[in-house]
Amino acid sequence: MGRIKSSIELAMERAAAMDAAGTDPDEFFRQEVDADARALVARFVEDEWFESARLSRFVDRHTGKQKTVVRRVLAGHLVTQVRPDTWTRALEGFETLFPNRAGDELREIARVLKALQAETDAELSRRMDEIRGREEARRRRELDRQGIRGSALVLTPSAQTLRRQALEEVEQELGTRWEAVRSQLSNMVESNE
Repeated sequence: MGRIKSSIELAMERAAAMDAAGTDPDEFFRQEVDADARALVARFVEDEWFESARLSRFVDRHTGKQKTVVRRVLAGHLVTQVRPDTWTRALEGFETLFPNRAGDELREIARVLKALQAETDAELSRRMDEIRGREEARRRRELDRQGIRGSALVLTPSAQTLRRQALEEVEQELGTRWEAVRSQLSNMVESNE
């Protein structure tokens, strides 16, 4: 069993690690906060019951310059969550982190994202129908080749498989436009600090 270390010993070890790594104290702090921020943002985006106020409380636990670093790290992880299935929660996180500074800009980004989401949904639906048709034809050819025929055969892949394949294709096609919005959000974060 190890011995319990005092706060001073822990602080000395941390300082020694920072000196050994030769990093800037702010960068060292950013690296320490990064994993917690990533987990917090992932949980926030995936769980609709997870309160956005928890993001604020995470920021408020720090003071001064550290608060700015934490807000930037959280915002950086929120930017990565701007995807067709999670952008609304990501924007809610941005509104929480930047309540006063980015209102108009966030509303404009939300408008662009709504239009992009509508286009993505339409394209996704079209691609799912296309993939369903291709897959049914492929399965019918395979069964015909094996001499199996009948009207009771289920030829359609699962809805989850269809959606996943279609989403991959749509993300490849519209990915640059989603990336442009993520870049705009990153620039907003940089200009608001």
